[in-house]
Amino acid sequence: MPLRLPYPSQSRAVLIGTSTYTGMPGTATLPGVRNNISDLINVLADPVNGGFSRDNCISLIDEPDPEVILQKLDEAAEQAQDVLLVYLAAHATPKDNVSNELAILLSGTDTTKRRWWRDALSYNDTRQVLRESRARNTIVIVDTCFAGRVLPEVLGTDLFDVGGAYTLAAVGPNGRASAKHWSRQNTAFTGVLLQFLSEGVAGPDPLLSLPRIYPLLRAELTAHEYPVPHQHQTNEIEQIAIVRNRSQVTDWTVPKEIAEGLNSLIPTVRREAVAALGALGRGVGGVARDQVRTILTGMVADDSNLVRDEVRHVLDAVENGVARPAHPVWPRVPEVDLDPRIWPERTRSRPARCWLPVGVVAWVAAALFLWWRDWIIWQAAIAGLAIGVLGWLAAFAGARLAEPAAGPTQGEEE
Repeated sequence: MPLRLPYPSQSRAVLIGTSTYTGMPGTATLPGVRNNISDLINVLADPVNGGFSRDNCISLIDEPDPEVILQKLDEAAEQAQDVLLVYLAAHATPKDNVSNELAILLSGTDTTKRRWWRDALSYNDTRQVLRESRARNTIVIVDTCFAGRVLPEVLGTDLFDVGGAYTLAAVGPNGRASAKHWSRQNTAFTGVLLQFLSEGVAGPDPLLSLPRIYPLLRAELTAHEYPVPHQHQTNEIEQIAIVRNRSQVTDWTVPKEIAEGLNSLIPTVRREAVAALGALGRGVGGVARDQVRTILTGMVADDSNLVRDEVRHVLDAVENGVARPAHPVWPRVPEVDLDPRIWPERTRSRPARCWLPVGVVAWVAAALFLWWRDWIIWQAAIAGLAIGVLGWLAAFAGARLAEPAAGPTQGEEE
């Protein structure tokens, strides 16, 4: 039976994560979790290569109330008919030393309280909601410490009474998940998972399922000495892909808006287009990524320092898969102030304004000097005026010769 993508209108994805903790001041924040969720949605809901609709991807970040999470999850489980995907990322710990029940810590959870788990998200409650889902296929991805405790063999029960079920855990039942990926701004496990989902894998497969990715995911994490992930699957879930294999993309083209930006005469517009192209380059693979590299390499010699700097950073980000920090928003000003190639008369008038005081100073200085040398005052003034005009013309000509023919205006670059 061949692989297929989910039916977008009949599928739902719920991504739950906690990045900040207010209930426990000593608990480390997890900034990578927020990036995990936004990056996963971008990959899963990519209009060309994703298997889900963005409108059907529900993001729950730093929600402190477990009842709200369960309600949103229950709504998605009721609406999903084909595939229900649930992603969980946060700090987590066993509820007690006896049971295998996993408690997922939310932003308001305070583990110093006696019954702290009341403010945490119980995975048993989550699993019960998923068991009642109408979806024919259910996929659960858990990126927490002790994530292996959500596996059916650990729980000692079947996961879901559905046509197909798949569980992917970042670590084993007693393992500790790593909060930092070596090159991405994600957690380690999700960062590597995103790498394969966004770049694709070598081979003829046009679609990628999680069971297909799992051996590569396990090998990559092990090679970098990160905890070993675990999986469990039932029935025909291995036939459900979640993205297209981007390494097989051969007909990718630069979006029209970015192409127009790259060809703009305005350096700041070209810079923004380069940043946008770099963001695309980190989300594609194979021929498409080669095309992005080629375009960026051709812009290394751009006549704007602003653009060249951005190109160098973006090329490095595309090569290493590192997210480029967002640059500050540059103020929008009229085009005539951004690029002298659009209105050269504006820059030609600047030396005249700048060097006019030089001529006046030269006139006064020459007149005073000649008067001091016993010239008649009106003769000294006329001769000084001539000297001042000659000085102004010399300064004006020197400024024009030193000014670049089509360079950016002052203040745009340093």
